[in-house]
Amino acid sequence: MRYTRANLDRVRDVTLTLTAPTHLTTWWRMQHTAVLFHTKTSSNFDGATIGIQAWSLLANGQQIFTLPKSMTLEVSYTYNAPSAAQIYRARASGTINLSFQKPVLKGRGNVQVTAADLSNTYREAFYSQFNGIDVDIMQTRNVQQLSARFTYRFGKSTFSRKGRVSGSAEDEGRAVR
Repeated sequence: MRYTRANLDRVRDVTLTLTAPTHLTTWWRMQHTAVLFHTKTSSNFDGATIGIQAWSLLANGQQIFTLPKSMTLEVSYTYNAPSAAQIYRARASGTINLSFQKPVLKGRGNVQVTAADLSNTYREAFYSQFNGIDVDIMQTRNVQQLSARFTYRFGKSTFSRKGRVSGSAEDEGRAVR
């Protein structure tokens, strides 16, 4: 038996996305996104009928705190509620990340330290029971990490054309003549 998305007769997805950026105070801002969706798959495959559907939610967001001395602290999260797709059902998963950054060298440089997947909870778990096949998959990834980054801005941060004429502008001028 070979299963691919192309084998499916009917898949219906309905999605609603809401995003809410908010500034609570001068030192605290946040953005949240929620995606509510319903997936329904109905198809004949390999002598059996696939009939799976589910409502689900994906939520992610970030809280950004401005600290003294131009430092910022960012807390971000992602949550995937249980869902269904094709012949599979997915279990819930989520992560929490923390990032701290500070401008240095009179604002020309930036130091950032990030801790990804603080609680080491990121897993992708799928299961399916279809036509005599029982599948249970747990994918773990090496996403829990601590990283440090330094960036430096060379030169000016703006670009100015200063009245230069481009080749296409010269061509346009010739076409008008």
